[in-house]
Amino acid sequence: MKKFYIFILSLLLISCFSKSAFAIEYLRTPIPLKGSTLLPYNMQAIVLGNVYSKVYGIYGRCKDFSIVDTKVTKDKKDIVKNRYGREVGGNWSEVWTVDACGYNISVPIDFETQRHGVKFDIKKDEFKY
Repeated sequence: MKKFYIFILSLLLISCFSKSAFAIEYLRTPIPLKGSTLLPYNMQAIVLGNVYSKVYGIYGRCKDFSIVDTKVTKDKKDIVKNRYGREVGGNWSEVWTVDACGYNISVPIDFETQRHGVKFDIKKDEFKY
């Protein structure tokens, strides 16, 4: 009987605090990202950290970053699927807009799906302020 009450109490606590208990955030940015990114959910934090790092390298006096929007600029092409239907090839481009202390910076990124994840290339020379 005691185990039953503990179980019920656990369910109540989880339901009361579910937003805070299950919210995913990386570098104070909610995941999944805003906008229309095609990047898989499990890769967003990895790319986000690299994007913030590149923006910081250019705009170093700011330490308060957030993603304002993500947009697909070139749709997926050259899609290859393995025998199980899992995507193992293909590429596309996106622009992520980062708010750096009130200034919007457009960050172009090229993506390529590979067998074990997604390869990305942040076009640092093409940032737009």
